[in-house]
Amino acid sequence: MRTLAALAALTLAIAACHEGPTSPFYRPSDPAPSGLPTALSIAPSTGKPFASPAIVADGDSIVASAEYDVTGCLDYLAVAGAAGASVVVTITESSPPTLRYCTMDKKTAIFRAVVRPAPRGAYQVVLRRRIDFLTDGPQETELARESVTLP
Repeated sequence: MRTLAALAALTLAIAACHEGPTSPFYRPSDPAPSGLPTALSIAPSTGKPFASPAIVADGDSIVASAEYDVTGCLDYLAVAGAAGASVVVTITESSPPTLRYCTMDKKTAIFRAVVRPAPRGAYQVVLRRRIDFLTDGPQETELARESVTLP
């Protein structure tokens, strides 16, 4: 009976670790955590080096920013959600549902995701970039990780 209880506890522990992108068992094919209200804005690059930090607490919000290439051929969306003791902000690039005329011109842009209202307390925030249109499945890259405190 003790062996069965130990096996059940181990199974639950592994399942708990598998829940979010901050765990060692996370797979990019898992959906990005969501559920927190998030707005995304994309602005042209200023041509100056990108200012750090990429993640800050601002009043009742979390602001996560990154600078990388953008094209008019893709759709961009930001989602945020809790994963364990962290908040994960994911900027997703995907193919549009209907084809549109575009050129593959790439320009550098500043992506700014604002989570408002963000959960109160002290925790880690992880900013991830997710590419959803690849034939071998989604690919995710961690862009930044920062501790924040919201009153």
